[in-house]
Amino acid sequence: MNLDPAVTGVDPVVRANAELVLEEMLDGIRAALENGIALGVGTDSGVSYSTHSNYWRELDLLQRVGGMEPAAVLHAATQGNARILGLDSVTGSIAAGKSADLVVVDADPLESFRHLAAPRMVIARGERIIRPQITRIEEVDRLLDGL
Repeated sequence: MNLDPAVTGVDPVVRANAELVLEEMLDGIRAALENGIALGVGTDSGVSYSTHSNYWRELDLLQRVGGMEPAAVLHAATQGNARILGLDSVTGSIAAGKSADLVVVDADPLESFRHLAAPRMVIARGERIIRPQITRIEEVDRLLDGL
């Protein structure tokens, strides 16, 4: 894998740190699941390889490596996050009176979280964005696809 810092921003020290953090994160996920602790899902979008457009990869990681079922991952990223943040009366699920925050995709994200990579529409607080334009870093996407 090409880890040219000019492309990725990742040098050997950053990579070693990321590997340590990943293992600790996975241990935390497993411990939370074993002990019935609610999990929220976020992203470190300011970190190399973690872009806003790759949030679906966080969900995929929870399923593939964290061992969570797809529906549980999606629940953690929506209603679970809202509950943890104390916003479940406002968002996190679809109900009358709640903020209309939705991502509309062409296929079932429970079949593959990759479907979230190309949203047909995003609705944020009731405002529609049709076929949002997503800036991607192709080299980073290619490297991540190879993991």
